[in-house]
Amino acid sequence: MRKDFGPIPGVFPMPVLMVAAYDEAGVPCVMNAAWGTICDMDKIALIISESHKTTKNIRLTGAFTVSLADRAHMKEADYVGIVSGNDVPDKFERAGLHAKKSPRVNAPIIEEFPVTLECELADIVKTEYLEAVVGRIVNVSADERVLNENGGVDVRKLDALIFDPFLSGYYTAGEKAGQAWDAGKALTDDETPAGGYVITDDCIGCESCMGVCPQDCISNDSVPLAIDQTRCLRCGSCADACPVEAIKEC
Repeated sequence: MRKDFGPIPGVFPMPVLMVAAYDEAGVPCVMNAAWGTICDMDKIALIISESHKTTKNIRLTGAFTVSLADRAHMKEADYVGIVSGNDVPDKFERAGLHAKKSPRVNAPIIEEFPVTLECELADIVKTEYLEAVVGRIVNVSADERVLNENGGVDVRKLDALIFDPFLSGYYTAGEKAGQAWDAGKALTDDETPAGGYVITDDCIGCESCMGVCPQDCISNDSVPLAIDQTRCLRCGSCADACPVEAIKEC
C-alpha cells in the first residue's frame, strides 16, 4: 500500500549549499540553497530566482562561491536561509561568518565551511519552467581538516548537512555503503570488455588526475604518472581532469 503526496519536491538527499557573492560595495552576502546540482564536469546549476539578493550580486560581479554546509555550522547555515539579504543587509555579519576573497574569482570564501567551489558566472537561465544560475567551476578548495591521508576530501570528516524536503530536517551523511562503478560488477556480463585508461608520454606531471580518482589508484613515482589497472574503476574522471589530454581510453 502506497500513500500519495501529490506534486512535491520529493528528492532525498538534497544538499545544503551556501551561495555567496559580493555586492557593489564589496560586502559579502550568502544564502542557503538546496536546489543545486552539478550539470557538467566543470559546471554547477543553482535553481535560484532573480529576486534573491545573492542572485543580484552574482549578476553584478559575475562570480560566486558555493560552500558545503556542515553540522558544526548548522545554526549559521539555517539563519542565512531564514533571513533575506534584501531585508537585512548585514545578515552575513549577524551570522558571525568570516570571509576572505578568492584568489581566482571576485567572490568570498566563507572560512567556516570546509569545502568551497569558486565559480565564474556562465549563464542565467530563465524560461517558463526554470530559473537558474549556471557557474563554471574554476577551483574547488578544501580545509586540510577534512582531507584523508592521500590528500583527497574525506566525506566522513566533512560531516556535511543534507536537507530532508519531506519534514524540513537537517541530517548528515558519512557512512560509506559501497564503491561506485564496483558495487554492481557482480551483475555484469563476464564477457564485457574491461576497457580502461592509460597515461601517455604527453603527461606533464600536474597530478590533476590524482585529485579526482575515486580509488586513489594513480601514482606519481615518475612522469608520466601511472594507473594501477587492478584498482581502476574505468570511470574516466582522470581523463576528464587532464589539462593536456594525456590520458587515453584503451
